[in-house]
Amino acid sequence: RIRQRPESRVDGDRLVDTGNLTGVTDIDKLGVEAAWISGPLSLQGEYMNVKLTQDGASDPTLDGYYVQAAYTLTGESRGYSGGAMSGIRPSAPGGAWEVAARYSNINLNDSGVTGGEMSNITLGVNWYANSNVRIMGNVIFVDTDDSNPSRTDDPTIYQARVQFVF
Repeated sequence: RIRQRPESRVDGDRLVDTGNLTGVTDIDKLGVEAAWISGPLSLQGEYMNVKLTQDGASDPTLDGYYVQAAYTLTGESRGYSGGAMSGIRPSAPGGAWEVAARYSNINLNDSGVTGGEMSNITLGVNWYANSNVRIMGNVIFVDTDDSNPSRTDDPTIYQARVQFVF
């Protein structure tokens, strides 16, 4: 079974879902991720491909990806260490401001599997009050296909979060 929520993890509602897949004898996964940082601009993306081998059925290939960009309006640069980007450290007493955009897509339809397809566009703004406090706001526009007749909604999600780092 392969399923996914929208880019918000507030509840467990899965908008795309293959249901239980039977007769799967082999799973081949391929994932590629890249990131680039130049001053206040950071870009990153990832692609994931899953090929299933099924007894007596066609072999579906399912995939998903995202690309995102973030820009720090106040000029700070994010760091990179050990395979992970670090947070922003404000250089001024008023904190640091960052804007971000993300596009993601997952396609769970192929060779008799009709799990659905979903795209998300996320727009966000972050305020780093200091090195330990970040306030985030996102709006997420979700678009699903019509392969699942019980699923007719394409939600717009508004989300805010306060993060404390100790």
